[in-house]
Amino acid sequence: MSTRILSLIFLWLIFFSSSVMSQECSATHSVNAGDEVTVHAILLTTDPNENGEGEPLTLTSLWGGFSATFSEYKVPHSYKFKVNSAGTMTVLGTIAGFEADESCDIDLEVNATHYFTDAQKDILTSVTLGLGTTSTLAWTVSEACAFGIITAPLCAGPNGLIGALTGTAASLGVALLAKDPPDSNYTVIPVLVPPTFPPVVAGNNLTQADAAAMNALLNNEANIVGVLRAIITSINRSSTAASVGDTYWEQKQIAAINSFLIQLGGLLTKEADMREALVALLASENAPIVTITPQQVLSFEQALAYYGWSQDALNYLHQLGVSNADIEDMRAVIFTQDINKVAGNVPTAFANPALIKTFRQAGHALSSFTPFAGVPNASNCHGVSISALTDQFGSIKNAATALGFGSVQNLQSAVTAFCKN
Repeated sequence: MSTRILSLIFLWLIFFSSSVMSQECSATHSVNAGDEVTVHAILLTTDPNENGEGEPLTLTSLWGGFSATFSEYKVPHSYKFKVNSAGTMTVLGTIAGFEADESCDIDLEVNATHYFTDAQKDILTSVTLGLGTTSTLAWTVSEACAFGIITAPLCAGPNGLIGALTGTAASLGVALLAKDPPDSNYTVIPVLVPPTFPPVVAGNNLTQADAAAMNALLNNEANIVGVLRAIITSINRSSTAASVGDTYWEQKQIAAINSFLIQLGGLLTKEADMREALVALLASENAPIVTITPQQVLSFEQALAYYGWSQDALNYLHQLGVSNADIEDMRAVIFTQDINKVAGNVPTAFANPALIKTFRQAGHALSSFTPFAGVPNASNCHGVSISALTDQFGSIKNAATALGFGSVQNLQSAVTAFCKN
């Protein structure tokens, strides 16, 4: 057998073995019996469409008693479990189907503070993924319009702005699920500051009704961004308050987080309603339907992965006040999306059933949480709730401020609605 043939066989074997090998990452931490260990893990890549390639990360404790698997790239995941003995424990992560462009990172915390329940984390993860998918679709449409690939009236819509807002929200969702950095300004409850943008105006194939529906959707998405930013700030400030032993402000920030989560739930429900209403409106006007193929989505993701954001995209993101660091961090959130989940017939796909279901379920679950101590329909519900808030925050005015209600009257109205009396 010739040397050339042997060399080709050798190269083929190297390629074949690399295509089926796995990549590992790990973390170790000293623990005592009874400790709760929190595992923070993330999948990273430079490759587009990674969420559609089926290369998950499996986490395993070398002591046994813990294992988990997830396949979403660039979205942090965390898990917690108890240990029964003391020592140095290791959690190992293995990427199946490793192709040399994936990596993973694991970090362990012991007896950490948790700001979300497991159910809330699952909800926030699904919302983050849904926002990432719909953002990628909007960006793909925007870029296709810019290059003349699509020339239908669809291009008159604010596709780039929708992509920027939902992409920013998805990126904030990622930050929300990650470990929190300190914030020394922990004695201040954050306020909601939605990003601003020029409104959509009628013209260029858009009716006044179209513009109104689009502006309503954009304003709702801006409010989602504002709430997510406020939640992240409160988490960071609560963590700092805890680190310096300021229990009062730690609890006030936690109360604010809970209030913001309720508001986020309402906004996600409105997002589902507004998307369905906009798509129905466009359908009633016989708006042309444009098919966005998986290949078109892949082309956009490849350009984003290998060459970065277009100038138009950067302009949209800067307009929303997104920092350069966050813009860069958002890039992988978008280019890793599953191209088959993103693709679809537009505008119908902007309200695809899976996305709407995600928003509705999340909206219901988050809105169902309440910071009030009373029992609905009980005669003393209102009094018990107000008394508990006064004890917790020092005064009802402080409670209204901490929980983000804006005024005592708004808080009183919320308690009345909760108590149903």
